[in-house]
Amino acid sequence: MSKNTISGINRRQFIRTMGVLPIVSGAVVMSMCSAGCSEDATSPLTGEKVTLQLANETTLQNVGGYITRTFGANMNANRPIIVIRTTQDKFRAMSTYCPHAGGTIGISSSTKAICPNHGAMFGLSEGNFAQNVGGQSTTAAQTFVVTYNQSANSITIAF
Repeated sequence: MSKNTISGINRRQFIRTMGVLPIVSGAVVMSMCSAGCSEDATSPLTGEKVTLQLANETTLQNVGGYITRTFGANMNANRPIIVIRTTQDKFRAMSTYCPHAGGTIGISSSTKAICPNHGAMFGLSEGNFAQNVGGQSTTAAQTFVVTYNQSANSITIAF
């Protein structure tokens, strides 16, 4: 047996095999992730709208206040959304359905929401609303347009 051969495999074959291994294993891991992450995290937009009177939503009367609510099958596929007052005259809404693995996103602090399944964090501020801001890397959570009518003291969410 030569000094470059170990158990019937020479050094050159071993290095070639080991050089290909990271590429092959990387491809397998990527295909597993895309298979696990392929479920569509967005709901089709239906054009449905819902109007909330702020007088009835006491937690939305202050900046940083929020509600989590479900509005029906034609509005975010009957999944809950988070509605938050980000400034005195601005409200935002996002789905609680995590785009990574389908967990339920919940508010963890005044500046972020988190998916308890894998730790993805989503911003709740104007500058990073629904964006992945820490934890597991993922795409942004689905958002919905919210229109504030100051004179009627109401908001309308478009699905």
